[in-house]
Parts: sequence; structure tokens; C-alpha cells
Amino acid sequence: MLTGLMMTGKDNNIVVIEGGPKALRKFKRLMMVRIKWDEDVRSSRKNVEDDKKPKNQCKLIWEGTRKTRYFSKWNTKHILGDPSSAKEYLSKFNCQNFWDLAVCENIVAEEV
Repeated sequence: MLTGLMMTGKDNNIVVIEGGPKALRKFKRLMMVRIKWDEDVRSSRKNVEDDKKPKNQCKLIWEGTRKTRYFSKWNTKHILGDPSSAKEYLSKFNCQNFWDLAVCENIVAEEV
């Protein structure tokens, strides 16, 4: 059984998943291989200005094992304003470092 959290925000979205090895392998394949994240962006381009829009993408930021789970069920959360509220919400589950990793990865990708 998969448990975890999906957070949507203005600039970043984050998905944290926990589960058994088989379920995690299948979910990772779904997110990284089967879903074509930039398909809608490519088909809707009509002029040169659309090339400047950021592309949708999915990145694996951290993968590892833990003895205990962060989450007991599947949660969804939409962050409306300040990104610090996302970090505050994740601190309830003691996994606020995932937001820092996602923001850091986004900044590094923009610089390259």
C-alpha cells in the first residue's frame, strides 16, 4: 500500500511516496517513464513566445529506505501563498527537508 503526500504550489509540486519495493518500483516507472510531462506543452505551442515557458518535468530528488513511515495515509495539499507554508506543513510530518531539496534542485536546473 502506498502512502505519502502530494503538494501543489505556484512554482513547484512535490510528491513524497512510501511503500513496498514492488509498489514503489511501479510508481517510479509511472512518474519517470510512462507519463509524458512535456507533451501538452509541445502540442500547444503556436508561436515563438511559448518556447520561453518552463517545461513540465519530473525529477527524482531522493530515494532511500527508512524504518518508520512519515505518513499513515495519502494526503494532498495545495499551497496558496508563501512557500514557507509548504515547509511548515511538511514539518508536521518531520520531512521538511524534502521541500528544501526540491527548491534547491529547481534553482540548480534554472542556472544550467
